[in-house]
Amino acid sequence: MEGIGGNGALIATLLDAAARRQRVLATNIANADTPGFKAKSLEFPKELERAMLDGTAPSDASSQLQTVERDTPTKSNGNSVDVDLELAEMGKTAMAFQTLLAVSQMRQAQMRAAINGR
Repeated sequence: MEGIGGNGALIATLLDAAARRQRVLATNIANADTPGFKAKSLEFPKELERAMLDGTAPSDASSQLQTVERDTPTKSNGNSVDVDLELAEMGKTAMAFQTLLAVSQMRQAQMRAAINGR
């Protein structure tokens, strides 16, 4: 993905993170009625988050993502999944993924235009 400019690795990492986050959220929803299941979320360590904001994310950044238990109220059966929250998070993650994908496609189109002399 280096062909899309200097932020290629960062965009690839963020796309991978969004896809992984969707899987975590889907697992939460699938276990909404499982007694004792604790909802999880995917988080970036603070150092990695700072590096990504600076545009200097390491190439192995997606391997540094951490799945942690979400701090949400627990129901009487010990389950902490809030389906409405999970669906809202899935929507936000899908929008972020689509935006990153559009940026990636736009950059690729610019590179093709430059190569073709347009």
